[in-house]
Parts: sequence; structure tokens; C-alpha cells
Amino acid sequence: MSSTTTETTAEVIVRMLKGDGRYWSTRQRNKEQNFESEPEAILIVDWTYEGEEFGFEVVIHLYHWLKDRLEYNPDLDERYRAYCEEEGLGFDLQSASSFVDAQEHLSEPFVVSTLYQKDLLSQTIFFIYWADEERNAHVILEIAGRDSIGPVAFDVKDDSTDAIFDNRCASVACEKCSRHWGTLDGEHWVPGGGSGKELQQYLVTETEREYPVPDAIGQLTLPIDLPERPIPDIGVIWVDEDDKAHCPGCGGVLEASPWPAG
Repeated sequence: MSSTTTETTAEVIVRMLKGDGRYWSTRQRNKEQNFESEPEAILIVDWTYEGEEFGFEVVIHLYHWLKDRLEYNPDLDERYRAYCEEEGLGFDLQSASSFVDAQEHLSEPFVVSTLYQKDLLSQTIFFIYWADEERNAHVILEIAGRDSIGPVAFDVKDDSTDAIFDNRCASVACEKCSRHWGTLDGEHWVPGGGSGKELQQYLVTETEREYPVPDAIGQLTLPIDLPERPIPDIGVIWVDEDDKAHCPGCGGVLEASPWPAG
């Protein structure tokens, strides 16, 4: 079956995020959003008091996360929908699972749900993943919500076969000095280079501090046999009046990214 649709991957993902408009939901708030202009991830500072441990949340925007990993497959999607009509099935994960089971595949398909994970995505997703006999990976994916348009079929991009499962991976990095912390489980934010405190272990200050100024030698390319200079660290994270968190090393603003840094 050859599809005549001209929808792009981005357009399909936007349609899924907006839903069919039957209910007031997260999608209702999505109606007027320009998803392309949204940041890929944001760092949200939890309400904390002076001297408490740094409380924060990283949220990865689902639009960018899906667009980076998936390619809409209109032919596969139409085959799935034709299958549902022929079998008298609704468009849901159960019918998607039946459809996938009927396809030839290299290994057994499996279902992924982010509902009960320590997940960093902005919305919950469910998908069925499988690889065909040519080792091409596919998913039929649904964005959770009462006004969902139902599952949609995509190809997994060749360089994203593993990345489609990394919904708990992200990094927080300083825009100024590039110091960074990463997580693979959405909970433990490990410092780059393997030394220093985890990000969530820093105490918070509401007062701006003086930060170390690198000396001239520190700016030079050092011979490889010299010991590595210690990373400057005032020991606390300053959260300013705009709820922006600042690097404990140089005072630069900390920003989130959906990909591990370093």
C-alpha cells in the first residue's frame, strides 16, 4: 500500500500532542504552542530554603525528543489502520500489539510505558517496539491522554535505536564554564569527570557569592604530564530571584539538555 499523505514527522507529532480536543487536558494547553520554539529541556528549581539541598526537576520536551528519534512512516501507519478496520478493532495499544504480532519480525516485539518510571519527558508515552527482518526498527506510539488520537506508526532513526529508550537520560551544564552533571536514571546527577558532588547534594544559597577567577596559567593548554587543576567550587548553588540556578564553580547559569554531556 502506497500512502499519499504529505504530513511531515514534525506535523504528525504536533497533531498527536494537540489531540482531538474532546477534553480539557494537557493537550488543551498545547493548542496555541509553537513547539519548535520551545527549549529541548528545562531546569525547574523546586522551592527551597537557604541551606537546604538543591531541589530541582529536569523536564524534556516530548516534541523535540520524539522528532530527534523517529521518522513518520505513512505506509506502515495506513497498514495498521486498515488492519484495525478489517478486524473491527479500535485504534489503541491492544490493536497495535495484534497488528505487530501479525508482522514478520526479527525478535519479539515489546511494549514500553513511561507511566511508572522516574521519567523526564513532559508527557507520558506508550509504544510497541520491534525490528523487522531487515533489522529496521519501528514503533507504534501513543501519547497518553483522554483525547488521544491513538497510536501512530514510526520508523526509529538508524542512529536512535538505543536513544528511543533513554527517556531518563539528560544533563545539566553551565553555559559559562561547561561544567556538567549527567543522569542515566533520572535520579542521580553525577559530575562530569567522575569527581565532585552529585548535583542534588549541593546546598542552596539565596545570596550571590564571589566566584573564583581563573588565573592566566589556567587558561593555557597545559602539558599532558602536569597534574590536572582542581575545579573551582564554592560548595553551594546560588538560586537567584528569577529561580535560575548558578554553577558552584563560576556562577554561570545552569541549563538542562536531553542528551548526556561530556
